[in-house]
Amino acid sequence: MAQTLGYSPQRAYWRVVWPQLAPRLFWPLLAVLAYGLTVVDVALVIGPASPPTLAVLAWQWLQDADLTTNAQGAAAGGVLAIVVLVCVLVWRALQAMAMRGARQGNGERGALPALPQGEDKGAGRRHVLPPLPLGESRGEGPRAHPLPLAALLLAGLYAAILLTLAVGSIAGIWPFPALWPEALTGQAWHSVWSSRSTLATTLLLALSSAALALAWCVAWLELAPRHWDNTLRPLLHLPLVLPAVLWVVGMYSFALTLRIEGQWSGLLFAHTLMVLPYVLIALSPAYLGFDPRCATLSASLGHGRWRFLLSVKWPLLRRALASSAAVGFAVSVAQYLPTLYVGAGRFSSVTTEAVTLAAGAQRSLTSAYGWLQFLLPVLAFGVAAYLGRPRRFKVANT
Repeated sequence: MAQTLGYSPQRAYWRVVWPQLAPRLFWPLLAVLAYGLTVVDVALVIGPASPPTLAVLAWQWLQDADLTTNAQGAAAGGVLAIVVLVCVLVWRALQAMAMRGARQGNGERGALPALPQGEDKGAGRRHVLPPLPLGESRGEGPRAHPLPLAALLLAGLYAAILLTLAVGSIAGIWPFPALWPEALTGQAWHSVWSSRSTLATTLLLALSSAALALAWCVAWLELAPRHWDNTLRPLLHLPLVLPAVLWVVGMYSFALTLRIEGQWSGLLFAHTLMVLPYVLIALSPAYLGFDPRCATLSASLGHGRWRFLLSVKWPLLRRALASSAAVGFAVSVAQYLPTLYVGAGRFSSVTTEAVTLAAGAQRSLTSAYGWLQFLLPVLAFGVAAYLGRPRRFKVANT
């Protein structure tokens, strides 16, 4: 519609699409920002050791037995929380300025072309721009869209990383100048299979926490009044924006109070609490956007609420439900600090093993666990894509 009014595709995006998209991206972008500022495990593996990031320093100080050093770690976590809060305030201020500028605009797209000689120039007469050919727009000539190239570059980067991990997991002795290892061995994968209890713990934790978080989110979105949801949504998103070190220390203190630290129930509680906001963000748009007239139509046919949910609503939303569960599964697999703290070192997962091995010299075993950490979420999203595929009906021949 904007292009038919004479806007170029880029101008139409910033004038029409982005103002509607920006408010919906607030929480996802804030989650990414908070993760990038406060992540510990990624910084431990690939981050600089000297000087370390503030999140790593806070984690190291919180592990110290000295109360003064421990308090210093808590203060560092508070500084990280303040940084995230400042970023939120800056984002909101920029968004308000942009909206204010949009409201004060006069709506003009530039000077109109001159009217032909002798054309009536009476007051109130509007000049309508001629229609554009299909697929063309004013303001800019043909231009290649950069998205395919960016997508290809990103896919190539991921393929190179996965190939490196795959080769590293079966590499034997590999001296520095050589382009290929001197021998290939499956010893690393044999070690992974020998410690399959770690894989079982990871799978059971991820499946259980994703199922519990999905059930809670469905119940919340189905039963909670909308004003409750709007009021409490920032509280539900706290695990996304608070520094991981502070959040995990709080969960550990809560687990100590309930005496569930180092137990399976405490670890499941910690993972579910971390998974919950991600599942809620992934599920909310589709669930809240479901057409309420379907419920009215189902009720007019004499069906109750449960029959409507089981036969109409949830089958139509199964793609959103499956993808949200896959997101929760992937988030649980990637949890490092909750498994380490609340599990009290009694439970090991694929992520904790990968981070621990990254500090050593066993490159093949580290690569195997890194590949496994990637493979598990991919399998979860593959199952979600299969379960969420469109239904196909066969028409009986008459």
